[in-house]
Order: sequence, then C-alpha cells, then structure tokens
Amino acid sequence: MDPFTLLMAAQGIVAGIRQGCELLSQGKAHIAEAKKAVEQAQAFVKDAKSLWRMVVDLWRSVFGGSSKPTPNPSKPATEPAQVEQPKSVKKAKPEPQRELSYEEFQAHAIHDICEKLKQFFEIKRQLHEYCAKLEEESKTTEDIEGAALDRIQIEMQLEQMTVQIRETMIYTPKELGLATIYSRFLKMYDQILEEREVDRQLKLRQKREEAWQRDRRRRLVIDKLVYAVAILLVYLELVGLYLALSSGTGYPSFL
Repeated sequence: MDPFTLLMAAQGIVAGIRQGCELLSQGKAHIAEAKKAVEQAQAFVKDAKSLWRMVVDLWRSVFGGSSKPTPNPSKPATEPAQVEQPKSVKKAKPEPQRELSYEEFQAHAIHDICEKLKQFFEIKRQLHEYCAKLEEESKTTEDIEGAALDRIQIEMQLEQMTVQIRETMIYTPKELGLATIYSRFLKMYDQILEEREVDRQLKLRQKREEAWQRDRRRRLVIDKLVYAVAILLVYLELVGLYLALSSGTGYPSFL
C-alpha cells in the first residue's frame, strides 16, 4: 500500500482514539444525558400519536364519518372497485435491543480504543520499514532529495500522531485505566521489538556464518587442488629426472 495512504489511515485511527477517550472522559453524565434525550424523543412521538388518535375520534363523533377514506371526486364513478388483497401474515417484530449499561459501554469503548491502538502501531511499523528501505535505496538512487523529503514527512507525522495518542490516553480519568494500558503496551511493544531485533541479528549472524563456512570450504577445495597439482608436477619432475639419468640423455624438464 502507498505510504501516504497508510498515513491517512493512521490519522483516521488517531481521530477515533481521541473521540473514544473524550467520550469516556465525559463519564456517566454524558451517557445519562444521551439516554434522557432519546427517552424525551420517544415520549414526544408517543404523545403526538395519542393526540392524533384523539383528533380522529373527535372528528368521527361530531361528523359521523367512517374509518374509510372519502372517495376522490376527480375519479370517475364507474371505476371498478379494487379487489382486496389477502392480508399477509404479519412478521414478528424484532425484539428491541437491550440498552447497554455504563459499565458495558465503558468496556466496549476501551476494547475499541485498544483495537485502534494496535492498528496504529501496525501502520507505524510498516512505515518505519518503508523509511529504512528508503534509507538503503538512498545510497544508490539518484533521487536523494525525494527520498529524504519522503522520510522527513513520514517521520514527522508519525511523531505528531504518537504524541496525540499519548497525551489523549494519559490525561483520561485514572479509574478508566487507559494511561496504564498505554504505558504497559509501550513497554511490551518495545520489548517485542527488541526481541525481534535480537532474533533478526541472530539470523543475520547465522547467515554470515553459513556464508563464511561455504567460502572456507570452497577455499579448502581450491587449496587441495593446488596441492595435488603441485605434487603431481613434482612427481613428474622426479620421473623425468630418473629417466634422464637412466638413459644418459638430456634432462627433460616438465616444469
């Protein structure tokens, strides 16, 4: 995914974390006000329906009107009567969802904040890997300025968003535990990153060791071949010397 698309996603996650923390910080009073507003709206709708029924009943009692609608005079009198369709079986109304208590709402909101925190740090990890890749490519690429500016933008925005999350979660009410969650998460996150770095270094060291062993074995094979060729040449030299001495002819050197 494009790194700047990841940055936009991270900004949306930060906004969601801040909204959740603000909602939790407002506490029970805010939840009670929200419930009261909903109850008032429901009561208003109920009263309006009751008032409408009273008006209809009063109209019928005064004018003797039936419950059937009056015919529209614009329609012709010879219009055929519509055949009444059979009534369909009424579907069972879904049961209303149970309202969450404040404690349930709080647990749900904290869980949502933790999920968003995981998503943010996953994006942060991917962007750090992208910056490390840019740093490696800057050693060989000609677009040094572009790579440097991209890294600066990504790192600055990540720093700003990390500060926003830290300040938002730390300055929430202590009883929510969000500050403790954030500090313990960072400690565990740094520990995991350190363990992964140690594991990466060990694997890199192992690869270097394996490459060194392969190079050592190759050099040993080459050395053995050189020794064998040298011994063969010495042997041929001695054989030539022996033949020359035994025949009295000149000394044919193989070297």
